Amino acid sequence: MKTKNRYNFLITVLILTVVLSFTFCKSDDGPAEPVIPVLSPSTVDVAVNGQASVSISSGVEPFSLSNVDVTKASVSLSGRIITVQGIAPGSFTATVSGSDGGKVSLAITVADIKAPVLTPSSLSLVAGAEKTSNISDGVAPYTISGGDPAVATATIAGNIVTVKGVAGGTTSFNVTGTDGGQATLLVEILASALPEFVDIPAGSFAMGADKDEYFQIYVHTVTLNAFKISKTEITNTQYCTFLNAWSAQSGQDIPYSEIDNYWNGETWFNYLPTSTAWFNQQILLDNGVWKAVEGKENYPMILVSWFGAKAYCDFYGYSLPTEAEWEYAARGGSGDNYIYSGSDILNDVAWWEGNSDGYNYPVGQKKANGYGLYDMSGNVWEWCNDWFDQYYYLDSPTTNPTGPATGTERVVRGGAWAYLELLCRLSTRRGMTPDYRSGYWGFRVCIH
Repeated sequence: MKTKNRYNFLITVLILTVVLSFTFCKSDDGPAEPVIPVLSPSTVDVAVNGQASVSISSGVEPFSLSNVDVTKASVSLSGRIITVQGIAPGSFTATVSGSDGGKVSLAITVADIKAPVLTPSSLSLVAGAEKTSNISDGVAPYTISGGDPAVATATIAGNIVTVKGVAGGTTSFNVTGTDGGQATLLVEILASALPEFVDIPAGSFAMGADKDEYFQIYVHTVTLNAFKISKTEITNTQYCTFLNAWSAQSGQDIPYSEIDNYWNGETWFNYLPTSTAWFNQQILLDNGVWKAVEGKENYPMILVSWFGAKAYCDFYGYSLPTEAEWEYAARGGSGDNYIYSGSDILNDVAWWEGNSDGYNYPVGQKKANGYGLYDMSGNVWEWCNDWFDQYYYLDSPTTNPTGPATGTERVVRGGAWAYLELLCRLSTRRGMTPDYRSGYWGFRVCIH
């Protein structure tokens, strides 16, 4: 009996050993199969000088490239994007490998066509202006297609593309050689910007104040004809519109100064693009086009001399306001007799030393006066057309006064973001030489 039990025990152990061995063998699958990268597209056809991209949607990063024929194409890899640049006609097959050993072939054909090269490949201009791009490396003659005619038109003569701006917006044109090679010309048309005007009715008012401060003493009655005045100070965008239009029409360089100085002759404004001071970062010259710095489009144009303000007026047929027109408009009509333009509370209507935190601000942010005019107190001083004479009120004409016949300084009115409240009063007068410019100085314009 004992022998039989021992025999049964051995049989049981043997069976268990076989089962366990089979189980362990089944669970050992060996190393994982590599993941084959998937390419989209799986083949590339590109022109000489042309470019194409391939994305890798599966596989194990990082990837590598091999078997690239560098005489026919430049092939680069960044993450999961392969970029192919055609060099010479021909075909070859590159290999894309994942870090786990997964591989896939990429067939590349460089066609015997040449993509034109455009210089520059993008243009920025204003409506009504023209700019050109040169074509090289393609096969002439060329044709042009695409583009939004509501934004810009384009023509080709030989190897020159001429683009004319129609209205603000962006569009693109395709330039194609006779062998089918193609290039894209990107076009941006900068929107024109002109000031909005407010009608100021004819009338009479008491000019000046009974204060022996800043040359405002001696109240006297003045009568004016009707006129229009801009609702806000001229902005960076509006001034850049003028600069681009003037340059296109005249064919001349803009007379600006690159000298960091308050007094710079008859130049129109200071342009200091490398300066780190915030007030020098308002407008910029970008590939021959003047633009407002992003975020500064609706800020008042500053660092502008009287000559720069006058040039803006002359181009459009505007004028700077006379000192009397400026104060009449600033008072707001309807019997308003405020200390500041639109209120006796300066914070309501002005950016000044007490609330500006050391900066100027976009136009039209504060309360308007009775005529709907903004910032005639504070933000920036505003150039007037008149020569300045501290005693002019003593013998000023009573009807449409235009200031002294001669002088050394021009009138500025209104105060600015860095000045005390006394200087922001609508009757306060100052004079400054017309070549002066600073971060406190701007202007608005009139139509008569």
